[in-house]
This record gives sequence, structure tokens and C-alpha cells, in this order.
Amino acid sequence: FNKNPRQIYLYIKGIEVLYLEGQNNNKALVNPGGFPYITLNLDPMGDLMRQDQHHTLNEMGYDYFSSVIQQTLRKVDRDHFDEYFKLVGEEKVNNRLCYKIIINNKDFSYKDYTVQPGESITSIARKFFVSEYMILERNPKFKDYFDPLKKGQIIKVPNSYCRSVTLYIDKFYFVPISVRVIDDKGLFEEYNYHFLQVNPKFEDGEFTRNYKDYKF
Repeated sequence: FNKNPRQIYLYIKGIEVLYLEGQNNNKALVNPGGFPYITLNLDPMGDLMRQDQHHTLNEMGYDYFSSVIQQTLRKVDRDHFDEYFKLVGEEKVNNRLCYKIIINNKDFSYKDYTVQPGESITSIARKFFVSEYMILERNPKFKDYFDPLKKGQIIKVPNSYCRSVTLYIDKFYFVPISVRVIDDKGLFEEYNYHFLQVNPKFEDGEFTRNYKDYKF
């Protein structure tokens, strides 16, 4: 992952993805590692790449989750800060010594929201710094993110990103090594970073489709 310019290469169970911001009409190259046995050009916001996914390539990296935490900070009164944010010690996680921090949104719930003109599930999620996947899940009348919303329509929207988050912050790099997110039903998502390298030097051509280790 390269932040600026935004360049991403993913390898997941035989599937390869290469995304270069501003190139290839802002579509990702995808080698499915199987049928249809050709390299595809897919919209990161499209149905195929978003199916059963909480996030898109646009949220990869630390910036998105950082903005979610900052929004929680803005909502918390200073006098009640310790009720929401707790440093509960240090632990070794993924072979790294970390600070363990718990963020507790004890008032997490869903509220009725009246759709405004031109809004979509994604724009509403960004407006309130919540998960668009949760909105889609809680409103079964919608089949996907592209279902049109009508002005004045009432939908259910979470009042914060989740009920609680457990963060393990690397003591050396000060970035999350492990993130565990709990919603009203239990575990919503969990991310772990192994063999993390910060500010690595990339080889020439590493973010091109013809790089020696890729199979696009």
C-alpha cells in the first residue's frame, strides 16, 4: 500500500488486485485466479468488488478508521472521556508490543433517518462516519448499495460506527496492529497486521501489471 499517490496491490487466496489512483479509468485490475481466467477491469465501488465486503479499496489504510475515531472524539464530552476511551495496559500482539485501548460507545443504537435529496447509502454513511454495510444490513428492503433512495424515505442508521472497538497500538510505530470491532450482535469485523513495514522502499515497477511477481 502506498498512500500518496494511492497505489494498492492485494493477493488474497489466489486473487490478485492492482489499483492505481487516476489510472485505468480508476478501475482495479483483478486476476480472479480461476474462471473466467482473464484479467478483469472492475470498479472498486461496483457490485462485484463490494459483494459481502464491509469496505472498498477506498478505505484501505489507516486514514478511514482514524476519521471514525476522530468523529467519536468530537462527540464525547471531555468530562466523560474516560467512560469512552480506556488505556488498559500493554500486550504483545502479532509479535509486537502494543498499547491496548478500548473505545466503548455504550449508547450505540439505530435511529430513524429521513433521506435528503440526492443521498445514497454510501453518502449517508460518510456523513455520519458509520458503516454503509450496517445500513444495508439493517434495511432489508435494499438489495445493494445502488438501490435508489427517495427524498423523505425513512431508513435505519447506526448512531456511531460500532458498540466497541479494541485497538492494539504498536508502541514503536504508533499504528494499529490489531483492530476488533463489536456491534449490537457481536463481532462485526477484525483486522490483524502481520510483518508490518512502515515506509518501505518499493522496487521499481512494483505497482505495475507487468511486475515480475504478478500474474495479470
